Amino acid sequence: MRITATIQDGQDLNEVAGRLTSAGLRVDQKLVEIGIVTGEVAEAALEGLGKVQGVLAVEPEREVQLPPPDSPVQ
Repeated sequence: MRITATIQDGQDLNEVAGRLTSAGLRVDQKLVEIGIVTGEVAEAALEGLGKVQGVLAVEPEREVQLPPPDSPVQ
């Protein structure tokens, strides 16, 4: 499952990313400027990520698909 983790202000993103890795997250990206870490985690480990020190929120990534431009308006 792909997730986005928001890091609390004032926390060292690299340290928190290390704790997330220890909790089961396979980190894909560290967006230091905006305090976001993205990656993949087994569904069983998802709940534990929100309890990691320095994590403000963990949200599953959602896929959005728009209809093709030539499709009829609904």
